[in-house]
Amino acid sequence: MPKYKVDVSLLSDLINEETHGWEYHLNGANFFTNYLLSDKKLRCSSILAKCEDVLAYWYKPPEDRAPDPNYEQVLAVMALGVIGKALFFLDDPIPKSQLRNELRRLANDPKQLIGNFFLFYLVGLLTSQKCKVDFVIEESRPTPDLRISDGPLFYFIEANARQPYRAIDDDVKSQREQIKALLEEKLLKFSDKRYRPGIIAGELSRVISLYNSDGCQCGPKLLRVTNEQLPPGVKIYHLERDAEWSRRGENVNSLLHHVVEEFALQDDKDQIVGIFLAVVRQPYINSTGSRLRFPRTGLLVIDHREDAERYAALSKTIYTVNKAEVRQQLLGNHE
Repeated sequence: MPKYKVDVSLLSDLINEETHGWEYHLNGANFFTNYLLSDKKLRCSSILAKCEDVLAYWYKPPEDRAPDPNYEQVLAVMALGVIGKALFFLDDPIPKSQLRNELRRLANDPKQLIGNFFLFYLVGLLTSQKCKVDFVIEESRPTPDLRISDGPLFYFIEANARQPYRAIDDDVKSQREQIKALLEEKLLKFSDKRYRPGIIAGELSRVISLYNSDGCQCGPKLLRVTNEQLPPGVKIYHLERDAEWSRRGENVNSLLHHVVEEFALQDDKDQIVGIFLAVVRQPYINSTGSRLRFPRTGLLVIDHREDAERYAALSKTIYTVNKAEVRQQLLGNHE
């Protein structure tokens, strides 16, 4: 019998992740801990000890805990809950050898949680929406992390968050340099033609304050002709239909502006068809002080020749771009 109680109906209904975020992630952490306890090779791991310490803290009576939330413990519940969600939705995860490799790394070195958190975040995001997710077997040369398929269609994702960080004094340059560093490193994972088409995914929480040059996190200013709505709740913006979008003051030096330009500079022969950037921000307490939430946001930029609907499970906000046109504009501006 599992040691920790898991509300399966709560985990199964994704609306609960938004409306009951704290309970959802705590159940995910319970599921992950039970998973570790059920595995002979993982039950003696240091990550299991961490899981049980975190759960022991939160299952104390409120009067036995500090009056102010312990944010280290809150963040731990979010991270462990994300992994639990991924394992919950994965179709028969036990035989997946590469998954077990990732779990073993995590189990033997809890510091791997920093890098693997985003990998499991994407696995949970996609499997919970009925996508088939397979872990790519590691080879001697670089390989991406995941193979995503929906019927006969498939693509690969390099999803690990252990990208290089470049310290830059200027805020605008810093944001641009982080995106550039991410692309330069992750492109190597798709050098083998077997692993194409590919999407590079990154986690950009550390530059969220630079979302736009004025600190505003609102969306870009675009002409209405760019908009397309897909069910359920997916918004597509065709940037190639709005030639002036990147010149509008509100959009200059925005995160989207930098991503589009760096993406356009990538050679088409690499078959990198998109960039997905997610921001998983620090949890916060709502106005009543009784509920913890885990706000997330993200954007996906893809080549305009791609079928955007194919990637709807990855992001509810998709921007399409004509790479050739943007590249020509950029190179022309530097002549």
